[in-house]
Amino acid sequence: MTLVGDRYRELITTHLSPRPPTIPFHSSVKSKVLDNASDFGPQYWQDNLESPVLFHSAAKALVASNERGV
Repeated sequence: MTLVGDRYRELITTHLSPRPPTIPFHSSVKSKVLDNASDFGPQYWQDNLESPVLFHSAAKALVASNERGV
């Protein structure tokens, strides 16, 4: 997907209006909670297209935050 990643980012840039999430967003790309509107810009979605899915790490973080009551 890296072959089309830059073009994908170019095409979606004008269609995005990033906003901060209203509920915790556990990213399977970054393996952490994202909470700023700037986290969801075109580069994030390109990374989402090109990067491995870190499902296990994201799920562990989700469970841990739920146990802490976050």
